[in-house]
Amino acid sequence: MGFRSGRAGAALAIVAGLALGLAPGASAQEGAPGGPADPVAPGSPAPIDPRIEELRREVQALRAEVDGKADKSKSKDKALSGWQFQLRGGWFTLAHNHRNDILSGDDHQHGWAVGIGLAVPLWTDEGPVDLLAHLSIDYRQVAYSTVYTSALTSEKGTISYLNIVACPMVRFALTDAIRPFVLAGLNMQVATPPTDAVTYLDLGVTVGLGLDFKVHERVSVGFDYRYSWFGVGDQEDEDFGLLSAYIGFNF
Repeated sequence: MGFRSGRAGAALAIVAGLALGLAPGASAQEGAPGGPADPVAPGSPAPIDPRIEELRREVQALRAEVDGKADKSKSKDKALSGWQFQLRGGWFTLAHNHRNDILSGDDHQHGWAVGIGLAVPLWTDEGPVDLLAHLSIDYRQVAYSTVYTSALTSEKGTISYLNIVACPMVRFALTDAIRPFVLAGLNMQVATPPTDAVTYLDLGVTVGLGLDFKVHERVSVGFDYRYSWFGVGDQEDEDFGLLSAYIGFNF
């Protein structure tokens, strides 16, 4: 605003100066005895010098330019980067229970999950399709499970997992608020207690689809369903489906 008022004020000062310099010398002629009579008839408007009119147009154009730059600056400040941070929670089901496992034998195969997620825009072109990179970290626990946490002791605990999913995500803007999406990528899982293959770390593939609904420019709610595969044999017991809901913060 300082730049705008400075330039506009300077231009107006120039207009005023030119107006005074180009106006008929009435003040000088008023007190001069025997001076020439004013050629302008009383009551008629004084003629406007073309140079003053041109300067006025330049000042108006300058004001419009300054206003346009200020509006663009404000809209740029308000524009969001497209990133989204998520607080997630959901319910999952294992493809098989762990009834026959030596270390983690248990009949239950359902449980809860909590986690966080981050979506980062990779490609946006003001169109209906956006490409994003998605990262989520979820902690899952099999409900009501009670198993031995070690083959060497009698300590008991619950079956739990830590999953890290990294994948590309394609999002479709049906409207400004409704945005369905699909995703597919890698899933790294840490299991406690370990599986019968005595592995704490499993690598798999995750695919999913969901819907993001923008309730405010900076707040979204949504849900997604994901299914993860971890291989064949003993690893099949680790496959699971996860239905999650989330609150997303856009910035």
